[in-house]
Amino acid sequence: NFSMILSANDKRSYRSFRIEENDLQCLVISDENSEKSSACCDAQVGSLCDPVHAQGLAHFLEHMLFLGTEKYPIENSYSSFLNSHGGYSNAYTSQESTVYYFDVQNDAFEEALNMFSSFFVCPLFTESSTLREINAVDSENSKNLQTDSWRKYQLLKSLAKSEHPISKFSTGNLETLHAAPAALGLNIRDLMMEFYAQHYSSNIMKLVLYGNHSLDAMEQWVRSKFSPIANKNLSRATVPSDAYGAEQLCKLLEVVPIRDMRRVEICFPIPPIEGLYLSKPTRCLSHLLGHESGGSILSALKGRMWANALSSYVSPSLNDFA
Repeated sequence: NFSMILSANDKRSYRSFRIEENDLQCLVISDENSEKSSACCDAQVGSLCDPVHAQGLAHFLEHMLFLGTEKYPIENSYSSFLNSHGGYSNAYTSQESTVYYFDVQNDAFEEALNMFSSFFVCPLFTESSTLREINAVDSENSKNLQTDSWRKYQLLKSLAKSEHPISKFSTGNLETLHAAPAALGLNIRDLMMEFYAQHYSSNIMKLVLYGNHSLDAMEQWVRSKFSPIANKNLSRATVPSDAYGAEQLCKLLEVVPIRDMRRVEICFPIPPIEGLYLSKPTRCLSHLLGHESGGSILSALKGRMWANALSSYVSPSLNDFA
């Protein structure tokens, strides 16, 4: 348990705990006025752990977890149940996390948790859905190719040191998830199941439940449904902090965008800031650099008709570098 500083206007109830059987850290939040219930689980492993010969594997695994479990083997049973009870689900894979979440009507929450928890206990990873889901990932990547932010993100990643994990292609496509592994005599389904076995462990996961149910009821559901998740006593993956060295910096890049835009961006590495969440030094710097009052940088640029907007932010911000 840990103490929380709450607003005087916050009428919700909170309880944090670890499941003794597998060391899963949990938070349950009771809100009697909530019209829906929801849950979110972060596996705390992401694309930085992708093998070089199967780039996009963490993202592909995220897709495959939705396609049936031993307890609920029908492929679309999870999404069908949520849809029929006013619910919704999604997931995303970042460099260090894979996050799964859903919401549903309050009276269907317990059964939805039964389905959700089985993702992390007994997934099927069926052969019949493997190639189809690779094609779904490939389609997602094709869509991203027409988005300037995705193009810029991958360009910056590709400029990192070639041996650094950030330089890999994190989304995945037919080439990286099918053709490349096959050329090496590797089975992508076997690689995915190996990745799941090596990186998904209850002791590094985080789980949150939110609903109009009592704290006692939600804690009981968590303990009964999520305690079977295997604890492999893993440590969260780390990577070198020097993603960009002298040879990778001091470069001028000219990019032709998809949209009609003209933008100047200055990017530079900084030490990791995830541990500075209480003082938030980069928030202070972003506020000062992005201020729009008289005497600000933007005010001076506007006075010369050189800019319409200015912003400052940290991206990506990871545990080992930013």
